[in-house]
Amino acid sequence: MVQPQLDASPQERRYPLLHLFAHYRHAKKLVSLTLILAILANASVPFSQHLIGLAFGDLMTGAAFSVSPEGVIDLSGAWLWVAILMGFALTRGIVAWLFVVSSFAVAQYLLHELRLKLFGQIQRLDLPWHREQGSGGIIARTTRDGDKIRDAVVHGARIILETTLFMLGVLVIMAFYHWSLLLSTFIAITSATLLMWLQAPCLVRYDRHAGDRYDRLTQDLNEGVAGARVIKAFGLEAQRIGMFNRLVEHFMGATLNAQRQSEWRLTWPQFIVAMNHSLAAFLGALLVGQGTMEIGQLVGLLMMLLAAVFRIEGLARGFALFYEARASAGRMCQILDANPHIVDGSAEKPQGPLGLICDQVGLQSGERPILDTCSMTIEPGKIVAIVGMSGSGKSTLLSLIPRNQDPSSGCISLCSETTGEHPVQSLRLNDLREIAHLVPQESFLFSASIRDNLLLAQPEASDEDLEDALQAASADDIIAQLPDGIDTLIGERGTTLSGGQKQRICLARAFLAKPSILLLDDSTSALDSVTERRVLDHIVAQQTTVLMSASRLSTVLCADRVVWLEAGTIRAIDSHRNLMEQFPAYGALMGLTKGEAA
Repeated sequence: MVQPQLDASPQERRYPLLHLFAHYRHAKKLVSLTLILAILANASVPFSQHLIGLAFGDLMTGAAFSVSPEGVIDLSGAWLWVAILMGFALTRGIVAWLFVVSSFAVAQYLLHELRLKLFGQIQRLDLPWHREQGSGGIIARTTRDGDKIRDAVVHGARIILETTLFMLGVLVIMAFYHWSLLLSTFIAITSATLLMWLQAPCLVRYDRHAGDRYDRLTQDLNEGVAGARVIKAFGLEAQRIGMFNRLVEHFMGATLNAQRQSEWRLTWPQFIVAMNHSLAAFLGALLVGQGTMEIGQLVGLLMMLLAAVFRIEGLARGFALFYEARASAGRMCQILDANPHIVDGSAEKPQGPLGLICDQVGLQSGERPILDTCSMTIEPGKIVAIVGMSGSGKSTLLSLIPRNQDPSSGCISLCSETTGEHPVQSLRLNDLREIAHLVPQESFLFSASIRDNLLLAQPEASDEDLEDALQAASADDIIAQLPDGIDTLIGERGTTLSGGQKQRICLARAFLAKPSILLLDDSTSALDSVTERRVLDHIVAQQTTVLMSASRLSTVLCADRVVWLEAGTIRAIDSHRNLMEQFPAYGALMGLTKGEAA
């Protein structure tokens, strides 16, 4: 069996987060507005602290007020500083609020685009890929990983951008104060940032490990909900709870370990900046003593560097969010970069009654053969039953016709009396699956009304068409028993219906599609004998080409020919009666003797 490729290009594997951020090229105006607001809101913070320092210096030196000879205190200078500081704070507060709103909009835009693209890609990928990945892992990548990328944009990017702009503002003002303060602060900030950057790969590995644990947890939760009936039937509640608890503990342990590593490794950059705060305070005091700096500038210096210590802590949190988002982006890119091997053809859709030709069809899973050199020809309008022991390849052979998977060797073609042979690989997938409709062994209904489930096959169908399809599947009595008739909402996967009821609804949906070739994968196994007889009579009356895997004698008896599969190989093709006469093993398979061939 051909497996899907999950490899991305080297650049995408190395920079998965940048690959996802490339979606912002479609929202240039929103991103540009956010950057402008960020610059205005954060680069001005050191300047505001500088102003506070100057105001404090004026108060200390008495420049902010004066006393007249009559003893009247003039506070106009102090009130001017109050007006300047309050006006600056109000303006910056409004800009900061607009920046927060804009950054949330940017994050939601990316998350919206990614989830739409992910879901579209998931629908596009082949069924073998879905079986390999599992529903839990796929759901985790569209929920948990998507949320981590959103957090990186909303919180991480905002923190990093705010801190970067703040630090640039600090350096500019330090250069204005004295070159020694600029040098010490620049070395401290650069060293702290470089240290955080070097620790990124290690933190990504820890978070990726936690993400894998979350995949397993989600998969088990999904199975526990979907398999509730089996769990209760065998009294497995305690066992499943214990298994889930172990997975929760493993996930919690991996998450705590990742958090501990992040906390321990990101403390050192903050320590470096804190040490620079002490050094700069000492240098500032010396400069004030030498008369090179003013006391107000020293106050502003201490305020800026104290804020820098806490900003570096925030920067570490922002980097941590980006480390986690990078791991999540890598997992999401595994989906986005996967290439489906089953692709559309370009040939026109064949018209008229269609038959089927299988020429030396084989399929392998690794080194294990599933089907081997299967050849058969089915004329238009014929009903063919495929029989064999469990695991002989009946369902697999049916799945190859609508290209749910492709054979490893050989060719499957549709044959028309007027247009000849049409290899299934040459047709568009939508056209092929309209022609060859497969009703799988597992009946699946969506959590919607019965009408909505039926209309999936033919959205333009009228009420009469729906009634005819339900009658053909002997499902009209189901509708009569439901409180809202055909508009009754059914539970997830049709859990409010019995197995036989779900099978009949699925058969009605298939009849409504009116395919040229109807593929039934043991699709009447849950029906009682009377209901099955009515359904089979309708199938025979339609004169449609039908292939059905069969385990019941009643199903086999309505077929024109029987394909006998044994260990993935077609052992014989003939009528039921002839196979009974020629092969005792066939009779044993059907539980009959020659005298019971009927």
